[in-house]
Amino acid sequence: MIKLAHRGYSDLFPENTMSAFEKAVNSSFEGIETDVQMTIDGELLLLHDDKINRTSNGKGVLRNMTFKEARQYNYNNKMDIKEQIPTLDSLLTLLDSTDKLLNIEIKDTVSIGLEEKLRDVIMKHHMTDRIYFSSTSLERLLKMRTLMPDSYYALIVLRGYKKCKQQVIDHHLDGIHSRHSYLTREEIVDLKNRHIKIGAWTIKEQEQYDFFKKEDIDFIFANGLFEEDK
Repeated sequence: MIKLAHRGYSDLFPENTMSAFEKAVNSSFEGIETDVQMTIDGELLLLHDDKINRTSNGKGVLRNMTFKEARQYNYNNKMDIKEQIPTLDSLLTLLDSTDKLLNIEIKDTVSIGLEEKLRDVIMKHHMTDRIYFSSTSLERLLKMRTLMPDSYYALIVLRGYKKCKQQVIDHHLDGIHSRHSYLTREEIVDLKNRHIKIGAWTIKEQEQYDFFKKEDIDFIFANGLFEEDK
């Protein structure tokens, strides 16, 4: 079971910042999960929400900002630290000399050309074998797959599990990354029989961790490490 740091090591540092990513790299996490969006002038930045309001001291929708505008704020998520919003390029540079995996969630936003930019940045770093793609948007995943057909693609399940599962089956996606509560023992067995890889998010309790480890699913997404991994 592969442990991915959800938005970096976000238990200890502000989510989706270089401090959180660096801490994850220097820990027993096997990889990092992050969220990619594009500014109005074509820069790929790492942020979960559409707006910067929650995690920074600024306000506004990221995709409507320029790179310079987005970078002027402190993305410390109310912690006592100063953090600029990171670029995808800076995270890939951090990972270049490691063997860590990177799960990139493509946000369901209307930024024309994001997938092409994403492909170009990844190809520059020669990391295609360590990049996994996920999204709540089937359309985004299918478009990305036309550009990088050999990569891993997983649909993220927020709600409507049965519909999402059928989409994964119908479109021959590699995996399903689901809210952990949907993943019962019976469901895990069925997904494995269908050769669909399984990711569970966001794991916060030791009991949840122990269950998914025993069931030997493929990935868990967690904000921090559990006892045996520290």
